[in-house]
Amino acid sequence: IVPMILGKLYRVLKSKDNLYRQNVKMVNTVHDSVLFDVAHGWHQRVYDDVMEVMLAVPQYLKQDYGIEFDVPITADCKIGNNWLEMVDYKP
Repeated sequence: IVPMILGKLYRVLKSKDNLYRQNVKMVNTVHDSVLFDVAHGWHQRVYDDVMEVMLAVPQYLKQDYGIEFDVPITADCKIGNNWLEMVDYKP
């Protein structure tokens, strides 16, 4: 599931306007986590776009592969200047 979502996230970010692409970079993955470098002031917009993609996993699996996926999918977001300073981000 993670590689599929990475492709979806990449296409969503790439499809945004040039200013968006200059302020948001998908930089790494760790297991089932995706790390973004996001400029100050862009957090809410990126959160909304990423969560929309992440929570649509069942729809993507059905649409792209014909797989019925009835396991609940959840996602959360943390924000911080580095890994040590990460805190939950809930707008």
